[in-house]
Amino acid sequence: MINSKSVYARRKYKKIDKVPFIVLIGTVSPTSLTNFLEEYFHTDHIQDEEVTRHCVLMQPYGPEKIPDLHLILNKSKYLINLQYIEGSALEPQDLERCLIEKADAVIILSDKFSYDADQQDSHTILEAMLIKKYLSKQKKKGGNNSTMVCMQLLRYQSITHYELSNYEETKNDRIVC
Repeated sequence: MINSKSVYARRKYKKIDKVPFIVLIGTVSPTSLTNFLEEYFHTDHIQDEEVTRHCVLMQPYGPEKIPDLHLILNKSKYLINLQYIEGSALEPQDLERCLIEKADAVIILSDKFSYDADQQDSHTILEAMLIKKYLSKQKKKGGNNSTMVCMQLLRYQSITHYELSNYEETKNDRIVC
């Protein structure tokens, strides 16, 4: 019987020793993704001992739902270093497929053009809290977890909401408005 899930919904990231990687989630447009990847893979950010670095892009739908995303995924300079996984940050099994507990960082992008900044920030905060809960459970299982959670919020007041609503330590988190 042929599995009805797409190849992206079945894919798992396989970590390579000594190759740092991040997980990128949230609202991603082709423009924001291109800008992010150009910066992330820029040679100024590569440390001497690094041979390469990886980025796992997790979105709740296949890449065909985002116009021109396949063009970015198939660029020769990203072909090896960028992996697309269909999944949700709200689902622990999808976080596990991304090996989020072994990532250097999880970055949650927001839709800068959202008509409802409060709703967008609430969703970003919810994703961050669930990721931190997952990471906390992995640490209790004996994992050595140092994954940093970085997020983009649209309203400055949302930083306080995140800090007050989170039961986990937030001092190592990075928030950009």
